[in-house]
Amino acid sequence: MLVKVKVRGKWGIIDKRTKKEIIKPIYNEIEYFSSNVVMVEILQQGKIKYGFVDINTGKEIISPKYDFVDYYSKGNKFVKVRIGGKWGLVDRQTGKELLTPRYDYIGEVSEGLITVSVDKKWGFIDINGNEVVKPKYDFVKGYKEGLAAVEINGKWGFVDKMGNEIIKPQYNDAESFKKGFSLVSTDDGYYFIDKTGNKVNKLNIDFSYILVPIEYSTEWDYVVYKDGKFGFLKIQIN
Repeated sequence: MLVKVKVRGKWGIIDKRTKKEIIKPIYNEIEYFSSNVVMVEILQQGKIKYGFVDINTGKEIISPKYDFVDYYSKGNKFVKVRIGGKWGLVDRQTGKELLTPRYDYIGEVSEGLITVSVDKKWGFIDINGNEVVKPKYDFVKGYKEGLAAVEINGKWGFVDKMGNEIIKPQYNDAESFKKGFSLVSTDDGYYFIDKTGNKVNKLNIDFSYILVPIEYSTEWDYVVYKDGKFGFLKIQIN
């Protein structure tokens, strides 16, 4: 059994049974990261830096260099790390760097792909840090049902997971797909479109209504607001 120990204000790790030193007590703090890796913290020139150490060998996998580690992100094979204003990825199980910090923002995973931004443009990478959709869009929404809504020059369309523009940007706004359909707005109103971009139903409401998608309801799909009142909308295709 491995336990943390503190010696002269510094933390290390020993094997409780054999008393063998696994990680020398040289760190300001140690956090268990996975079954094989711990995150370590030191003070360098008055600034806290984070790195990763192999818990089996006691050797540093990545010497402390990160300014911030998004340690509490749950359910991912990676954690987000930051140096200065740039973000990258580190593998949670191995402690190795998947992606050298180079993005201004790294978002959450949606259907296996991650939103990223650099120089005010948006795209997607996979969970191994490979760029899948080059950051060229003014904004993007997460993937739903295999497609992501993307905006460029004020118009919205959809890309697949290979970065192909399946529906060219042409709408004033577009919601993510749900039940096979997306709610889009054009100059002449709201429509539901299918995954080929065909308009399959026009809504009998004008732009004085505000429509907000409901994420986790199986009965209703949108909340509809107008003049301080609200109701619910279900996707129904004629």
